[in-house]
Formats: sequence, structure tokens, C-alpha cells
Amino acid sequence: MTLIFDDTITGHHLEYLSYYHSMAERKREEHFMFLLPKEFEKAKDTIKWTEEPNITVQYLSEHDRERCKKGNVFVTAWNKSRIVARESKRLNADRVILTTLMEFMPFLLFLLQGKCILSGIIYRIYLRDNEMSGVRLWLEKLRFFLMARIHKKSIFYILNDENSTKRLNCNFNTNKFKYLPDPVPNIDISSVRSIREKLGIQDSGYVYLHFGGLTERKGTLEILKAIMITDEKTLSNKSFVFAGKVYDDIREEFYNLLEQAKQRTNILVFDEFCQYDFLYNLCKTCDCILIPYKMTNLSSGILGYAALFNKPVITPEQGLIGDIVRENSLGITLRDVSASGISAAFNIYPESIINNYVTENSVDNFINTLA
Repeated sequence: MTLIFDDTITGHHLEYLSYYHSMAERKREEHFMFLLPKEFEKAKDTIKWTEEPNITVQYLSEHDRERCKKGNVFVTAWNKSRIVARESKRLNADRVILTTLMEFMPFLLFLLQGKCILSGIIYRIYLRDNEMSGVRLWLEKLRFFLMARIHKKSIFYILNDENSTKRLNCNFNTNKFKYLPDPVPNIDISSVRSIREKLGIQDSGYVYLHFGGLTERKGTLEILKAIMITDEKTLSNKSFVFAGKVYDDIREEFYNLLEQAKQRTNILVFDEFCQYDFLYNLCKTCDCILIPYKMTNLSSGILGYAALFNKPVITPEQGLIGDIVRENSLGITLRDVSASGISAAFNIYPESIINNYVTENSVDNFINTLA
């Protein structure tokens, strides 16, 4: 029995659930229990999800759902760990898979029954965080030390960062950290269409796309500020598409800036959870994808979308995301991802990308690594 737990289905979480489902389809001799929020009941219609004899879905109670949300990071980590430990014991699970492993660390290491293999995905590594220091850095190293020492059979997957995987295994004298490719969606490209005409964008225009959850840390506001300081000649042939839910932390400022920026160039905003087919069409439609993230110590699934549709990206040069873009020739990197740096990049027209990123980061490689 494998228990797969996730208390959210936003962003990449829903995609990963579909990949876990594919993994379960290939291992019909093993039973998989998905413990998920109730919202999945409707959301599963947007992904490939079929009823299978070895797959069961159970929904979190309202009480457990609230426990996953309330309190600081330590309280929620403790509460989530208790829920997973309780359910794994009830199901007599042999393995637990977590989409966001570090949200449970270090408590789950001590609460999970010894025979149960713990595995999960790690996105941010302290080795990539130049701003982490002092007590915070010491505590982070302690978490990884405990992970390396407790539950000998457990495997911890480092997303899209092979160098950090090797360093962690070396630093802690273990082989429990394993490189995991960031999966590129497996879709029928022939069914995807450019929707410029539908969006009212001329064929000769240059289209920038910024999509996913729109937040401060993803540089969403900096793009609008960049538009505000870019000269009209540079903007004359350009359109900007923002697709994804605008988070509350920037909502008011986003729409204030948007009203001003719309006076200078063509901007389209889809402030909603966007269906995958629509995102694929937007990727086909655009010329370039903007990823001016302020957090550079983790990968981004958007790189896979870009590679799949041969669209160059504009990203920071720092951190893991900068390394991935340079090593795979996925676009251009900027030393400065403030409004002025992004504005300057509007005068650069990066070439379409052709490389092996899609093959190396295929869904099959992702599933085979986890299996």
C-alpha cells in the first residue's frame, strides 16, 4: 500500500497527481491511496484521471483540512505530520509519497512507523540560498542531517538540481537524496493552436507571456512597472498576456498598475485558474515567456512548457533557475530583474530554443524515478 498525501491542488500539485496516477496504472499489483482535499472532486476533470481497481481516493475531513492551514510553519508541519502518520498506520502503508516534503520536516521522521518508506519532493535547497545564514542556516542543515540519518530506506527527491543532489549525498555521507527531473507535460502538440486572432493580437506583433500563480515573488509587479518605464517605440509592437490567479498579496497594487500600463501597450489579463489546454494555446501563441522570479533557488515547471513549445524565456541569471536556463540554452538570463532590468530586456529578441530538455525531463523519466 502506498499513501499519497497532498493538502492542496493548486499550481503544479494537480499535474503531479496525474503523474502519480500514471505511475499507479503501471503498478497494478500495488494499491495506491490518495488522501486529498475535497476540491479534487471537481478538479480531477481537468486532468487525465480514470477509475482504476488499485487506486482509491479519500478526502480530508474539514477538521484535518483546517489543521493543515492554521498556525505558523512549525504548527502546520506538526499537524500535517500527525495526520500522515495516523493514516499510514491505519492503512498499514509500506510507503508514503509527499509532493512537498519539507512542509513535514523534521516531525514526520519521528512520527512515521519505522517500516514505512518515506519519500517526497524537495524544491528549495539551502545550498542554493545565498541569503540564508546564522541560526536559520544551522536549523536547515539539521533538518537535512536528520533526513539523512533516520529511516534508512527513505528516498528524498531533489527536483531538477543534479549538482545539489550530489553535494547533499557527499556532505551527509548518504545516498538517500536522488535527482528528480522536473516533468514536461506530455501532450499532443498537433492539437494546440495559436489564438492570436481570438485575442485580437496581430500576427506581426511580439507577445510576452507570464503565467501561473501571479505573486510578488514571481516578479509579476516588476513586469508591469517595467512597462511603465519603457519608451513607446519599444512597446509599439508588443503585447503582454498575464494568465493565472492574482494572489491577494499583490491584488490591489496589480490592478492599480495595470490601469496605468494599459494606457501604454496592449495587455490581456486572465485572473483565474486557467485550464491546461488554454495555457498550451497561450504558449503556442507567444514569442517569449517572462519568468523574472525573485526566488532563484528552485526550478520552475514553466521551463518545461517553454522547451515544449520552443519558446525562449527571460529569467534571472542567479541561482538554480539561471543555471538551468544557461546549461540548456532555454533563453536569456538577466543580472537585474527589477523593472529597469526587465525594461531593457524588451529590446532583446531571444531566438527560439531547440534542445534535449523535453526528452531528458519527460513524464516517463519522472515516473520511472519515483517508481
